[in-house]
Amino acid sequence: MTHKFRYSKNNSTNVRLSIKRSITFVSVSLLSFIAPSVIRRFILKQFFIPIRYIPTENEQEYLVKAEQFEQVVIDEKIKCWKWGKGPSILFAHGWNGSGIQFSSFITDVVNSGFSLVAFDGPGHGQSEGNRSSYFQMTNSVRALMKSDKLARVAGTIGHSFGAGAIVNALSKENLPVPSVLIAPALRIKEVLDDTFTQYGIPLQLYYNIIAEYERKYGYSLADDNPTNLLPKLNNPVLIIHDTEDRVIPVSDSIQAESMYDYIELHQTKGLGHKRILADQNVIESAIQFIRENSKRS
Repeated sequence: MTHKFRYSKNNSTNVRLSIKRSITFVSVSLLSFIAPSVIRRFILKQFFIPIRYIPTENEQEYLVKAEQFEQVVIDEKIKCWKWGKGPSILFAHGWNGSGIQFSSFITDVVNSGFSLVAFDGPGHGQSEGNRSSYFQMTNSVRALMKSDKLARVAGTIGHSFGAGAIVNALSKENLPVPSVLIAPALRIKEVLDDTFTQYGIPLQLYYNIIAEYERKYGYSLADDNPTNLLPKLNNPVLIIHDTEDRVIPVSDSIQAESMYDYIELHQTKGLGHKRILADQNVIESAIQFIRENSKRS
């Protein structure tokens, strides 16, 4: 739920980020005592309001050709697109992302006899709302899993924070379909804890905000942390993760594979966190996994 990178490319960047973070830490710590309402607004803006994704010209062409529809999720209209006519593969994007970021999958998915369904999460892209969270993204995935706009759900594919939402949704809906998790954020709670600590956010204020979200959406950040939900899944899982991912460490995926027999891990090299979505080998591996593990009608 945060768009701040946890890693950087070189020492000079590390130094600049360290200085900036130190200044922010001191400022936030001071303001938390002087003006707590200001810090609260800072937290909501910095960590719960995503940057709207703007599609490229090529992506716009795909959007025009899609069947467009909307899904209402807790009084917010979620923008959705569908390509193809067969059993549906539901895609969930990452933080600051958009459903159209999976455009490289469209042709192969449709040619494989499936339909591809993608959406912009709450507060993302063309969807309503000015805030978003792991809980809201999960609700969006769950709503679409039950939508009559989809043909039979044959599988799910998620990226980063969206992959975490898929894990949560599958565990709640007990939907036994194959899933592909690309660079999955399996430890969302730990990422948030670490980020808030680095920025000097008072723990009590942080806990209060999270508790408000938990009450509003009916989830628990601790209990519903994706890594804690993996044992509850009733479906085969393929994780695809790049060894040079600087946003979500591949070690999280390696650990998950070592713990559960139904998880298969494919590691790539040199694709990073986002380019991995456009790699042809990744696309083919994901579709093949769903094809082989889905009961086709």
